[in-house]
Amino acid sequence: MKSKVVISPEALALEHYQKGVTFFEAKQYGNAIDEFNMVQKLVPSYKDTDRFLSISMQERDEIVSIRLKKGIEYFQKEDLELAVKEWDIVLELDPTNKIAIDYKARAEAIMEKMKEIKEKGR
Repeated sequence: MKSKVVISPEALALEHYQKGVTFFEAKQYGNAIDEFNMVQKLVPSYKDTDRFLSISMQERDEIVSIRLKKGIEYFQKEDLELAVKEWDIVLELDPTNKIAIDYKARAEAIMEKMKEIKEKGR
């Protein structure tokens, strides 16, 4: 009979906390947020997770705002490929960002139409 190894919530929290700190230091705030949320589910008041989570969310939101605006600027200048790249970054950090989703869909539809027009012109 195999014995099951039971890992304590504190041990799991430490593992996720360390991953979260690594992501935080690498400025990968979306991943850091995921890890710190997992820590809080396991052990709600673990170390300084609240502080790291708060800072990660602020940093993520700031990056999202900057990249969203950059994408809109590229869109207005009709540089649709660069606009889509910016919105992809936004959506990587904030997958439910409706503004980025809508603008990206519009830009991709325009690029597809332009492609069709070029192909018909050949």
